[in-house]
Formats: sequence, structure tokens, C-alpha cells
Amino acid sequence: MKNTFESYMKEPYVLELCEMQRLHGELLSEIGNDPDAIELYDELIDIATRYAEIRAKWGMLSREEKWIPIP
Repeated sequence: MKNTFESYMKEPYVLELCEMQRLHGELLSEIGNDPDAIELYDELIDIATRYAEIRAKWGMLSREEKWIPIP
């Protein structure tokens, strides 16, 4: 089955794009100009982006490539 926006929208607990934008706006408003909050937000975005990259490639990885040793 191909993943489409329409199939995504049929999943349980789905947020519509406008709701995602609203929540993101609230988050940024709460962060404001607090340097500690800005640093944490930047770290969150960095980690989330790396996670999204891994998930996007996951189906094409071999079993060996999926195995990540725990340090």
C-alpha cells in the first residue's frame, strides 16, 4: 500500500496540518526569548530531524544496518 496524505488522515489520533501549526505556534510563544528554552528547542529539532531521516530510510535498510549497538 502506498502511503498518502489521505491514508494518513484516516489513522487514529491524527492531527490536521492547521492543528499542528497552532500547537507549534503555542510552543514558540511559550519559549519566547528564554535562552535555555531556545537551546532545548534547537536540540529537539536537531534530534527530531535525525530521527525522521532514519525512519524515512528504515524500509530500505538491511537487517545489519538496522542493528545499532548500544554504547
